[in-house]
Amino acid sequence: MADADPDAFRLDRLPCRAVIRRLGDGREQIIIGGGTHSIRLEVRAGTLLEGPVRLTYDLAGFADIDIRLQALGQFVALHRLNRLPSGLFRIEPRARRWAMALQAWDGARAGASQREIAVALFGGARVAADWAAGDHMRKRVARLVRTGERLVAGAGPGMLRREPS
Repeated sequence: MADADPDAFRLDRLPCRAVIRRLGDGREQIIIGGGTHSIRLEVRAGTLLEGPVRLTYDLAGFADIDIRLQALGQFVALHRLNRLPSGLFRIEPRARRWAMALQAWDGARAGASQREIAVALFGGARVAADWAAGDHMRKRVARLVRTGERLVAGAGPGMLRREPS
């Protein structure tokens, strides 16, 4: 396929990182970008590793169609703008809490006390003020540690699944 083909997709021309994972049944999964701004696509036939390719898109059915259309829109924007436009990425409202929960869980696993975890999460001044006022800060840290345990254990398919818009 000619390099000048406007419909060709080329891994080596991406403006950001891409990771390709080969699945057991011959399919590939590509994750473009990273962190909160990433696109995950599945290649059902062929490979992206052998140069420019023309892509076809499978959007059959209604299950998860909103998520699939959103990913396709992000992918098209990446192709047109040569960047991942942040406005097309939905912010997960629970992400900050998940990050705090994982940090609390990690601290607990490392042997930190609840107060030490609270200081790491909320800062020394806030902990000093709130710790003596009652046990609400201690209970909050305990809840975050429990949430972190569930996240790490993969407690059910719905815990980290993004709800369709």
